[in-house]
Amino acid sequence: MRIGLVSPFWPPHHGGIAVYAYRLARALRAAGCEVEVFCATPEDPARDNGDLDVTRCCEGGLFQRATWLQAQAAGAPAELGLRVRRFFDAALAWARAGAYEIVLVNAPLTEARLVQARELFLALRARGVRVGALHHDLGDETTRELAAARRAAGCWERAAQTVAADIARRLRAAAVPDTYRRMGSPLFFAPDFVVSCSVWSDRFVDPLGSVPRFVLHPLLDAPRAAAQGSLPPVDVLMVNPQKRKAPVIMANLVADAAPGWTFRVLKGGWGDAFGQWVPLIENTAAHREGRVALVDYVPSMAAVFAAARLTFFPSRAEGYGLVAAESLAAGVPVVASSHPAILEAVGDAARLLCPFEAPREAWRAAVAQVLAERRRWSARGAERAMTLRSRGAAEIAAFVDFLRSP
Repeated sequence: MRIGLVSPFWPPHHGGIAVYAYRLARALRAAGCEVEVFCATPEDPARDNGDLDVTRCCEGGLFQRATWLQAQAAGAPAELGLRVRRFFDAALAWARAGAYEIVLVNAPLTEARLVQARELFLALRARGVRVGALHHDLGDETTRELAAARRAAGCWERAAQTVAADIARRLRAAAVPDTYRRMGSPLFFAPDFVVSCSVWSDRFVDPLGSVPRFVLHPLLDAPRAAAQGSLPPVDVLMVNPQKRKAPVIMANLVADAAPGWTFRVLKGGWGDAFGQWVPLIENTAAHREGRVALVDYVPSMAAVFAAARLTFFPSRAEGYGLVAAESLAAGVPVVASSHPAILEAVGDAARLLCPFEAPREAWRAAVAQVLAERRRWSARGAERAMTLRSRGAAEIAAFVDFLRSP
């Protein structure tokens, strides 16, 4: 089975959707599939570019989300639109030359706000290719509706039922493509099937059940020896303090930190999370005393986890929560949000609090408790990692069967 994978973000880009696609490609190859990749990320000799040969279409450098959004905005420079057009033309030519039976398209080209990507899906399907959309995060409108429903209902399940029912009602009553676009569903692009990174994300893609869908959680990397000593040790690791990740809760923990607590904060794979977050901590004792290390990029997450005593992950909205899962697999306890997608990653192996209800002091108390009971929480994380690896192996086998089915 020949599979093409169009993933604009690819190593050395280190965001979650690039990691998802990279590990998926490697797993499919290990399962006996022929997989070739087309990306828009240039190689960087100073960073980890992965170990797969891929086709890189990187004229003008990396395509950020902003590149795609600006290209379709009113008054956009003509050259920007032409650059995007050349990428799509090159992707179609690559797919034609590869004679793939299936093409998987990864985010951000499956995010419905990037409307020009619909042409890529339709052109591939017109050539008889089965096209699957890899779906990660929910759209902004659906995320806001879920947060409001959660606050009103006090329960994620009731909130989910309310929002899913409302989406279904709108789909029955209005122009379907536009409704899919507004709710952020990849069905806006008319794929043959959808692959979601969590049951939670999948739940709001297609309430009417119009296309085949498969849930394939992000895969854990192969176990590797911890890179001890390559980074100075810290008490608390935090990643990507941008809007969806509850940056205020992160900043509050820095402000409320016990004397001596140290922090390492990674910027994340896209955007400038530090631009708005650093001002929130500038006047804290931990920041003034040099106990907060702000890091743009690290070549090895294994080294980052090896140098942390705890990972703090209070996100308000997630597609899954891979950082939390990887932390557990590395033996590092986690204090996290009780968001349903994160639960699919951590199960009962992390200390969980509701990001909408837990008071500020509860987060500090939870961190202090887990640091004090680190050995017990690390053991629970190791058990969870075994479960996640078994789940991943089973899902890959089932996914190959899914792809082979007509």
